[in-house]
Amino acid sequence: MLLLWLILGWRPLTAHAEEGGGGHYQPGTLASAIDMLPLVTPVTAPRASPFSVRLDSFGYDGNIAKPEQAVSVGGMLATRLDIDMKVLALNLMWNPGREFGDGWAYALGLSLPYVSLDVSANVEDDPVSGRTGFRHDSEDGIGDVLLLPVMLSTSLADDWYSEWRLGIYAPTGRYEVGRLANPGRNYWTFSPSASVVYLQPMTGQEFVVSAGIDVNTENTETHYRSGVQGHLESTLIQHVMLLGGFTGIGLTGYWYQQLSADSGDGAKFGDFKGMAAGVGPVLTYRKQFANSEIVSELKWLNEFTTRRRPEGNTFSWKLRVNF
Repeated sequence: MLLLWLILGWRPLTAHAEEGGGGHYQPGTLASAIDMLPLVTPVTAPRASPFSVRLDSFGYDGNIAKPEQAVSVGGMLATRLDIDMKVLALNLMWNPGREFGDGWAYALGLSLPYVSLDVSANVEDDPVSGRTGFRHDSEDGIGDVLLLPVMLSTSLADDWYSEWRLGIYAPTGRYEVGRLANPGRNYWTFSPSASVVYLQPMTGQEFVVSAGIDVNTENTETHYRSGVQGHLESTLIQHVMLLGGFTGIGLTGYWYQQLSADSGDGAKFGDFKGMAAGVGPVLTYRKQFANSEIVSELKWLNEFTTRRRPEGNTFSWKLRVNF
C-alpha cells in the first residue's frame, strides 16, 4: 500500500478531490497507546480494565492558499479555503473481560463529538443562492458519531500486541447544501484498521504503528462520493518515572493518502486524489489511583506537505480514565 501511495501521479487541474477537503478520519486518532483498547497499558503489563472513558479535545487550523487549487464544499466550488475547526469528543469503551480463541480479547466503543467550525472561502456555483465571491460561515453542533462495534486485541510476543477494529461513522451531524461550515458530512464511512503496539515495562519504551482505510458512501444531498482514503501513522515515546507517575516524551507522525478517485454526479469539479503528511512532538502522563488509572496526552501535528487538501496544524489533548 505504501508503494502505491508513493507512485501516485499528479497533474495540475483546477479542481481537487475529497468533498470538503477531507474525510471523517482525523489523522493521529490511532497513533499511540492511549487510543488503544483499555486492556493495553504502557510501561506496565496489560491488565483488563472493564470500562474506559476518554475525553478528546483538538483543534485544526488550515488553509488552501493557492488560488488555482479548489475543493467541493457544500455543493460549491471553493478556492482560498480557510478552516478553523474545534472538536470535543466523549469516547466510551467497554471490555466485558472475556477471551475467546487463542487469547483474543473483545471490546466495543462509541465516540460522541461536538464540532465548532469557522470557514471562509471564495465560492462559485452556489446551488442555493447563485451568489459567487467571498463567503464566511460559522456553525457548531453535534458531529457524526463514531461507532466501534468490533475491537479485538491479542498478544503477539513478549511486549508486542496487536489491535484490530472496525469504525463506522454515522451521518448524525447537521448538513446543508450551500453552506461552508457543516458539523456533519452527510454520508457513512466504514473504517477498518490494524495496529501493532510495543510496550516495554523495564525500559519504558512505547512504539505504535497503525494503518487503516476509509470507505465512504455517497452524500445524498450533493450526489458526491469521496474516494477511498488510506492512512498510516506511528508514535515513539520514552517513559520515565517523574512527577509521581510515568511521564513520556516522543515523536508522532502520519501519512494520509486518497487511494481512489471521487465519483458520483456531484463530482463535477475533478477526480484527483488528496494527500497529507504531518509530524510533531507528543507528551504523556500516567498515574495510578487505587483501582483507577489516569492517562493524559498532549500532541501537536504540523502538516509539512499536502496536496489537494488544506494545510495546517492540529493541537490535541486527551484524558483517559480506566476503571
